[in-house]
Amino acid sequence: MNYIDINEAGFQSLYINLNMKDVTITVYPSITFSIYKDGSSSSVATFNPYDNGNAFLTKNGYYHTLTMNVSDAAFSDLEDETQYLIESIKDGKVLYRGKFQTTSKNLGSYSVNENKYTERVTNNNYTIID
Repeated sequence: MNYIDINEAGFQSLYINLNMKDVTITVYPSITFSIYKDGSSSSVATFNPYDNGNAFLTKNGYYHTLTMNVSDAAFSDLEDETQYLIESIKDGKVLYRGKFQTTSKNLGSYSVNENKYTERVTNNNYTIID
């Protein structure tokens, strides 16, 4: 799962696989991404990674890095602790469809199940979670 810290200004990255050859990224610069709140059919943000420097794509081995400037007004509608669907469709073909989670917590120590389970101390070698 990709995470975006909405309180951290500036550029943040999502790791995606566009199922495209290296050369097609530069040949088809009109790739458009749309972001939808999970369960909604209306777009929260639509952007092109090659427009005005607010997002860009790079190739890293078998995957791509989509870097976005979350301080930009295009991403101002992202809400805290919410899952979003991000997709890119070019000429009727789905290039990428995936999800990411927004959070205002520190990504270095982020835990999905934070404070939901308590560990009991026992004298055996098993961990029991309540």
